[in-house]
Amino acid sequence: MPTDLFADIPLPPDALLWVGGAGCGKTQAVIDDILERRRFGSGFRPIWVLLASSAQVVSFRQRLLDTSRDGVLFGVEFFTFADLYLHVLDRAEDPQHLIHATARTHVLRRVIEQLNAEGRLELFGPIAGTPGFVSWGWRLVSELKQELVPPETYRKVAASLGAKDRDLALIYDAYQWFLRDRNLVDSHGAGWLALEHVRKGSARIDDVQMLVADGFDQFNRLHVELLTALARRISRTVVTLTQVGGARAPRFRRFVETRQRLMDAGPDLWQVETVPGDGCGRAKPLQHLIDTVFDLSPHQASAGDAVELIEAPDVEREVSAVLRRVKRRLLDGTPPDTIAIVARDLSAYAGALRATARAYGVTLVVRQELPLRENPALAALLSLIDLAALDFPRRNVLDVLRSPYLAPPHLDEAAVAALAE
Repeated sequence: MPTDLFADIPLPPDALLWVGGAGCGKTQAVIDDILERRRFGSGFRPIWVLLASSAQVVSFRQRLLDTSRDGVLFGVEFFTFADLYLHVLDRAEDPQHLIHATARTHVLRRVIEQLNAEGRLELFGPIAGTPGFVSWGWRLVSELKQELVPPETYRKVAASLGAKDRDLALIYDAYQWFLRDRNLVDSHGAGWLALEHVRKGSARIDDVQMLVADGFDQFNRLHVELLTALARRISRTVVTLTQVGGARAPRFRRFVETRQRLMDAGPDLWQVETVPGDGCGRAKPLQHLIDTVFDLSPHQASAGDAVELIEAPDVEREVSAVLRRVKRRLLDGTPPDTIAIVARDLSAYAGALRATARAYGVTLVVRQELPLRENPALAALLSLIDLAALDFPRRNVLDVLRSPYLAPPHLDEAAVAALAE
C-alpha cells in the first residue's frame, strides 16, 4: 500500500482557544508554540501574531527574542487589527486609499454640514456644526461599523423610530456614500473589505503557517468574523482568552461574552483548551484585590509587606517616593522588565516621571506621547519666536544662543561667551 495514500486529503484547521487566568502563562505558552513551529515547521512560511496595541507588539517581540535560542526570528510578522486589514488587502491585490483620524473628522463634518444645508436633518440641525456633535457622530458610526451594520439596515430600523435615529441613519448613510464615491475607506471599512476577501478566498493566505491572537480581553463583531474566517483557512490558529471562574465570574462578564462570541461565530471550528493555573503564585494580598475589586462590601485581608501606602503632598514628591523604591529594587537585583508603574491618569504624571527618572538615573519608558509643546526642539523654537515680544531679555537670549537645536550664524561658542560677558 503506498504511504502517501492520504497525502492530498486536506486536514481540518486546528483552531484553538487557550483560556486561563490572568498572568498564568498564556502568552508564554504561545511563545513556546511559535518557537516550536519555527523549529520544526515548514521552512519559512510566515507566522502571524495579532496583538491589541503597538506597545504589546514591542513587548511580545522582545519576549520572543529573549526566549529564542539564537535570538533570530525569520517569518514572524506582527500586527494590530488595523495593520492586519491592510496586509490582507495587499495580499488580495486590492490596496485602498485609507483616511486617518483627521481626514475622517473633516469628511464627517462636511457630510453633516451638507445635510443640514439641504434641510434634511429633523432634530440635530441647530448643533450640526459643533465639534462635539461631529465627535459623537463618529463614535456612533464607529460602533455600527465594528458590528458590521450596513447603512441600509440602520436606515430601515430608524424609519420606524424617532427623528433622532432618522438623522443619525441619514448621516451614516451619507458618510458611507461619500467614501464610496471617492474610493476611500476608513479603518473599519478596510476591515470590511479584508473580511470579504478572506471569505471569498481572493486574499492569498494559504501560505500562512500559524495565526496567533494574544492579549485581547474583548472582540467586536468585525474582529470575531475576521478571526473565524482566517482560522478556517490557516492550518493552525491560537487565540488566548482570560478566564475567570468561581464567584468572580459574574464581575468579569466580558471575558465570558468574548469567548461566547467566538464560539457562536464558529461552533464547528473552535476547540477550547485550558492553560493550567489560577492565581499563578501571586502574593495573597494581590490575589485578594483581584477577587474583591468590584465587591460593594469586600472583606478585609492583611496586606503584610506586599502593599505599601505612600502619601505625598503633590505629584512630584509622590513620583520621587515611588522612583526611590524602584531604584532600591533595581540595585537589589530586581529585573527591570518586572517593574511597572501604573497611574489612573498618566498625563498628570508623565512629565514628573520623565524628569525624576533622569535625575535618579533610572531608565524609564513612559507609554504616552510627549505633548508637542514639551518637545525640546519645538520649545527652543518657541523661545526664539518669543524673544521680540519680550524685548530680548538677557537670560532668554543667551538660552536661545546656547540651545543645541539652534545654530546662530557667525556665532560660535566663544562668540556667545564673549557676548554674555
